Amino acid sequence: MAGRDPPVPERETEGLEREKKLHRYLSMLASGNLNERWRAADALGGELGDSRAVRPLIEALEDEYVDVRWKAAKALGLLDGREPVLPLIRSLEDDSPLGSDGGGSLGARGGDRRSPGGRAVDPAA
Repeated sequence: MAGRDPPVPERETEGLEREKKLHRYLSMLASGNLNERWRAADALGGELGDSRAVRPLIEALEDEYVDVRWKAAKALGLLDGREPVLPLIRSLEDDSPLGSDGGGSLGARGGDRRSPGGRAVDPAA
């Protein structure tokens, strides 16, 4: 039929939807709304698991609300790569409940809570 575009393959459609979600969640993570930032941090680690979210999630470890920092730490623990390790180790110093969960996020990465230099990280220290 002349004038009609061929249908988009399902795999390509899924990729476009995933891309839209990623950008929506990254925008929500930067918003002024606590609930949106919390939901975005949760989704970026679990639902999407996209490594492009690593830098924004690291920045979210500095959020003024502990709930957002906690979700960001958990999300970073689910993502592959070495980049989140040092920020997660630093989050252990947080006096809030996040401090104790930062180690859990490191453990979720499949490691044994060792720093990149090979030294054991003591969450109680």
